Amino acid sequence: MKKVSFLTLAKKSIKTLKEKEQDILMSYFGIEGQRKTLESIGKNYNITRERVRQIRNNAVLKIQKGADAVYQKMLLEVEKFIKASGGIIPEEVLSEKFVAEDKKNLSAFIFSLHTNPNLTLAKETDCHKKLWVHNGKTAKLISPACKELEKILNKNKKPMSLSDLISAFKKSPFYKKNQKYFTNGLLKSLPHAAKSIIKTKTGDWGLSLWPEINPKNTRAKIHYILTEAGKPLHFRELTKRIAAENFQGKIPASTTVHNELIADKRFVLIGKGIYALALWGYKPGTVADVLKDILSKIKKGLTQEELISEVLKVRQISKNTVIMNLRSQKVFARNEKTNLWKLAK
Repeated sequence: MKKVSFLTLAKKSIKTLKEKEQDILMSYFGIEGQRKTLESIGKNYNITRERVRQIRNNAVLKIQKGADAVYQKMLLEVEKFIKASGGIIPEEVLSEKFVAEDKKNLSAFIFSLHTNPNLTLAKETDCHKKLWVHNGKTAKLISPACKELEKILNKNKKPMSLSDLISAFKKSPFYKKNQKYFTNGLLKSLPHAAKSIIKTKTGDWGLSLWPEINPKNTRAKIHYILTEAGKPLHFRELTKRIAAENFQGKIPASTTVHNELIADKRFVLIGKGIYALALWGYKPGTVADVLKDILSKIKKGLTQEELISEVLKVRQISKNTVIMNLRSQKVFARNEKTNLWKLAK
């Protein structure tokens, strides 16, 4: 048996109302049409926006009391999902779960949420996303709770695991004062609700303004990709990976990426177009500079093969390039008896 859509059930329930109530609900929630404001609806009926609000609320109450068994079953299914998600869930996540990208069904689905007396809408704020809450008493606690989580992450200065973040939150005076409202499920859901907090690919949680987990400019994106790769990459490969990540903003051209790599000391050229992070132990400089650095630390000298091996640890170049630099630079000298290369005196 095909499952009945939210649109079908919403329209069926609305038809039980008076004509004006039907029109106000259909217009306000944008069911099968453009969503209208309370003020614009009021102008159509020559009544105040407050009067429109009253009619809307009373009409919703009528539907709550008169919903048929099929409608109630679908509302209960949504309610159970919210409860299983810790009692709070972003509206976008909820919509994706039940109606995906079905725009006609979406408006009817949002309307249906309003007809469930056990659910409360927590309107979007600077701190949290638009949320649906199972226990209305917790709705007012979400903003201060998200601020507390943000404060904890700011103090820690690096991403935290969910368990560590919750553990730190439980030590806060805010939590201790409101402990009875915070179930384990709600605690686990809070980071998902906060606007300023995002989950990293490793599963930890950090602040969205941190460039290492949510890069905004090209240099930050390069650093992010290299850190994630854990190995040196060619600038063209870096450009491809930046595009694949779907970061916010314009996708940089390969020439832009290359220019940023050259301009930032955090990135070290270790081969033809290949860059690594300086924090991995790579040092800037030519092949001759690398040879000088190696030989300055090993006074007894090294054979040509040993030198090649050491250079290739920090540069992705051919053996011939190392040999050419070794033999063409006057700063290097080979002892014919021992066959060892040293810095020339």
